[in-house]
Amino acid sequence: SNWQLLGDIDEKTWLAGLLLGPVGTLLGFLPAWGARLKSKQVKTVAIEVGEVNIGVAYAMMLLVWPEGAKRDAVFTGIISYTIFNQVLVWVITIYWARDNIASSYAAWRSKHGGRIQITRLKSNVRSRSTGSGHAEMKRSATTSDPEGGRPC
Repeated sequence: SNWQLLGDIDEKTWLAGLLLGPVGTLLGFLPAWGARLKSKQVKTVAIEVGEVNIGVAYAMMLLVWPEGAKRDAVFTGIISYTIFNQVLVWVITIYWARDNIASSYAAWRSKHGGRIQITRLKSNVRSRSTGSGHAEMKRSATTSDPEGGRPC
């Protein structure tokens, strides 16, 4: 199974997968920053170098390594890198976009008065499991008790 494959990857490979993206990003960022590129260009270079052309690595591995245990061992490193790479790109993007996110949020708050309005449906929605992993939704109309005004 996939979980077993992930569990078979040793700690050194996970560490290499974890550090490859940040080190590559830093190695792209520093020269671009040192060359006094514009901020967006520096960030673009950093992300592109941090990506380390993983598609090329996949293709090379398929061509160089014959099928078997050695090829599987090589691919475990690529698997660990791929997992951490996605996390890294999200973290970097959020960090670099934090000012834009904050200003967008401030503009939204000033427009809406800082309140979120939630509209409520007049029907009850219940969910029950069907045993197959899917929830079956049932909608029932709310009626009022004529004497107390409470839902039945």
